[in-house]
Amino acid sequence: MVCDGFTGNIALKISEGLAEAILKMLKREIAQITAGRIGYLLLKPAIKNFKKRTDYDEYGGAPLLGINGTSIISHGRSSSKAIRNALKVANEFALKRVYEAISDAVQADLNARGQ
Repeated sequence: MVCDGFTGNIALKISEGLAEAILKMLKREIAQITAGRIGYLLLKPAIKNFKKRTDYDEYGGAPLLGINGTSIISHGRSSSKAIRNALKVANEFALKRVYEAISDAVQADLNARGQ
C-alpha cells in the first residue's frame, strides 16, 4: 500500500490491532471447549505462522518513499528484534537499489504520459 504517513500509520495500527484481537478472541474461544483445546494442538503451527506473518517485529518497519535513498520507518515501541529486522530490510532495499527502481518506473510512466 502506498499512502501518506498519516494514513499509513492509521492502516498499520488498525491491522496490527485487528490481528492481535482476533488471535486473543480465538484463543479464548478455543480454551472454553474441550474439543477446541485438542483442535488447538493440531492448529498450533498454523496459528504460530499466522502470528509471525502479522507481527511487525518480523518486518521491522515500512519503507519511506519519496527520498533519494533507503529509509525504513519503525514503531516507537519497536523491540530490539524489530530494529534488527528493520536494519536487514534497509540493507536489502539498499543492495537491490529499490529506490532507484521505483524512481525509474515513475519517470518512465511520466515520460509515457508526455509529462
